[in-house]
Amino acid sequence: MHDSMALKQAVLLSLTRLGDNDTQRVAVHELNATIAALSPDRIGVFLGILCDDAFAAPKASARKEALRLFATLTKAQGEHALPHVPRMVAAISRRFKDPDSHVADACVDAMGTLAEFAVRSRPGFNLGGGGSGGGGGKSIMAGPEALGALFVRPLLDVIHETNSRAGQDTACRALARVFRRCGPDAAAVPAGTSWYLDGGPGR
Repeated sequence: MHDSMALKQAVLLSLTRLGDNDTQRVAVHELNATIAALSPDRIGVFLGILCDDAFAAPKASARKEALRLFATLTKAQGEHALPHVPRMVAAISRRFKDPDSHVADACVDAMGTLAEFAVRSRPGFNLGGGGSGGGGGKSIMAGPEALGALFVRPLLDVIHETNSRAGQDTACRALARVFRRCGPDAAAVPAGTSWYLDGGPGR
């Protein structure tokens, strides 16, 4: 508990510094170092702050840098970040309506990076499967099957449900970026791969 509180305070302080031009570079360095040092069981704590809508940096430059941290997290933590992909996708999607074009661009970049990370990860990753007793772990969606369920469908839902034209535009660009980074030519997605967890659209 003490470690979690200390982590939260350190991350919040660094995120606050992102909004100041004089301290932004230091803040980015601090956050990158924090991400690199995270143990797998602390990733959720870090994302709990980063994904919290209550954190709304007043400056667009800070919001943009915060979005880039999702990509930093996947690169630093690898497969340990896979269970948190749906949470990150949802957090990025909620920022599609941001009025600043640079933040919208950062959303598109982050979504493309996350999609490529998930689709190129090895299928069958098992969370906790290496513990005593063998098996019993939670299977995490990864590989080509993650493309539709974790990215295409949520983005289509945003396009359909949002009443913000700017949000729809950003969602469309994010979907195009996902296809560009993870389409059949880029990721060798097998023909006939279902893009829906329930087997088809409209449910």
